[in-house]
Amino acid sequence: MEALKILMPLAIAILTILGAAITYRLQKNIDIKNDLIKQKRDVYRKLLSELSLQISNSKRDVPHKLNALRGEAFVISSDEVTLKVGTFFTAILKLSYDEKMQGSANDESVENMLNSFAKMVLAMRKDCFEQSNLTLEQIQSAMPFGYSKQIERIISK
Repeated sequence: MEALKILMPLAIAILTILGAAITYRLQKNIDIKNDLIKQKRDVYRKLLSELSLQISNSKRDVPHKLNALRGEAFVISSDEVTLKVGTFFTAILKLSYDEKMQGSANDESVENMLNSFAKMVLAMRKDCFEQSNLTLEQIQSAMPFGYSKQIERIISK
């Protein structure tokens, strides 16, 4: 009985310390995950802002700032986003090549670039907002540079 009186406070102290350590570790993991998501959102926002300006201004070469943002995204993005960004930049380069070689972009290259942009945005949203339920079609209709109008123009030819 006497031993129980001595061991009980010791057991409570050990359990308290153990509980605090577990809580601290869990909170630390949550903080790290939230910080990474914040960094992703910031980089994705900057990258998409620059890309939207470039697309709406019809400049197809990839300026230094875009390459720097692409590098940042490469470091912190999920595998899916990394692949979608790569696909989009390949589409931009193909579009630029077509414009230089043919004097204007062909409809297939424009459509491919717009679709790869929408898929990249969707992947970025899912990477940052796990509960996002947006579809590719909803992303396409909400794009800042008139995706629907571009596609309608291509289809009506």
